[in-house]
Amino acid sequence: MGDELNKFIEAADAKSKFIRFEDGKEVIGVYQGAKVIPDNFNKEEQTVEYSLGIGDVKKTFTSKSVRLARLLNNIELGQKIKLVKTGTGFDTKWYVKNLNEGEDEAK
Repeated sequence: MGDELNKFIEAADAKSKFIRFEDGKEVIGVYQGAKVIPDNFNKEEQTVEYSLGIGDVKKTFTSKSVRLARLLNNIELGQKIKLVKTGTGFDTKWYVKNLNEGEDEAK
């Protein structure tokens, strides 16, 4: 049953328009920008929705990390980047590498 479930999960992830970060797993894509939106869980707060082109598909993810926002604010649209997220909550660390240039890091 495990193989069938893995195939199901992989197919669902491939179809999803959202990026789900697994701890320590890198995501590579073309940076397509960001916008500030209302937080889904608390409409009085804001979060940032980031867009990445992965293959021919535009995928998004949200984060309230100000450090991540500062790093990605320095990335030009159309740049290929690598993102890695480790930890959860206040212990979350983001690593950003511009694959066209050097490396930046957010903790």
